Amino acid sequence: MTDDYYKGKTPPTLPYYTFQRFRSTIQRVQIRIREKMSTRSLCLFAALIFMGTYLLMSTTTGLLKSAMKSSNNGKVEYKYTGNEKISVIIMNYSRPKVLQQSRLLPVLTSHEHVDEILLLHANQATKFEHKHPKVRNIDAVKENDAIGLGIRFEFCDAHVKEENEWVLIVDDDMELDAATLTELIVEFSKNPNRIVGKWGRSLFSCCNTPLTFYGYNTRSVTGKAEVVLTKFMMMQQTICKAFADHSYLVFDDIVKSHPKPMWNGEDIFMSLVANHLYSQDHPNNFAMPWLNVWESEYSKDERGISGNVRGFQPWSRGWWKNFAQMIEHYNYRGYLWREGKKRLIESGRR
Repeated sequence: MTDDYYKGKTPPTLPYYTFQRFRSTIQRVQIRIREKMSTRSLCLFAALIFMGTYLLMSTTTGLLKSAMKSSNNGKVEYKYTGNEKISVIIMNYSRPKVLQQSRLLPVLTSHEHVDEILLLHANQATKFEHKHPKVRNIDAVKENDAIGLGIRFEFCDAHVKEENEWVLIVDDDMELDAATLTELIVEFSKNPNRIVGKWGRSLFSCCNTPLTFYGYNTRSVTGKAEVVLTKFMMMQQTICKAFADHSYLVFDDIVKSHPKPMWNGEDIFMSLVANHLYSQDHPNNFAMPWLNVWESEYSKDERGISGNVRGFQPWSRGWWKNFAQMIEHYNYRGYLWREGKKRLIESGRR
């Protein structure tokens, strides 16, 4: 290009030229690959890239978890000085021995700020009686048949003590120490108009393809997050009623059409409802991945709803079955996320 071409214009910078050359190189490579490889080969190539990326992410996540655990010795001690009491909700469906053998219930019952624990027995075959003044054993089999995983929010709305505005939801296979729960309470008390927990998620803003799970991203985020998982989360009791009031937007055509368990993705929709009420649909929830919460050793052999794909074992038929289940699970969560957020905005209901 001549100098006359740029008269009255701002000449492109070196970074601009570099970006354009990089983009054109990528485009040429993509064209060359499409010319040389068949559709079947492309699918296989994409699957191999995905599995390699997944293995790398799994390894990196394991190293980060180890680093976080090793840094716990230098943690600051937190003290909550407020008057709020906590109601805890745990769902028992298929792993009663995990709850009976792990330290989850002992830690919760002995915590000074925990007022009650609602132990929801959602399966007739696995019901048991945990005797403790703070524990309320509740038969939730009928409710589970109707709304599945949504029963935690159903009982949060209808059965938690009215005076206990703060509610902790925790999975039955999690374990933690008392200091971790206190740290969560302290952080939540800074702004109760949000959901706070350990595991946060954010949605890809692009790439609406099956290989990216319609944007669903399994990597944990730190700080502000659009979604917080029910594995370990704290929220206000009032948000549970809002979940029930808005669930009609996605229940019939999305939630009920997905394979069991019923209301899979309830944490996604609950988080979106919280954003809808508290921050005009902008990400407002908070994730604390450094919290010392871990999977109980008694649940390692149990199979989760996402397929429990561990390691890279393409020679195993079971591994491929779990891998397919994981793909279906994440695709559904991504679709629920996108549609749920869109419908909440369109509804305009607060």
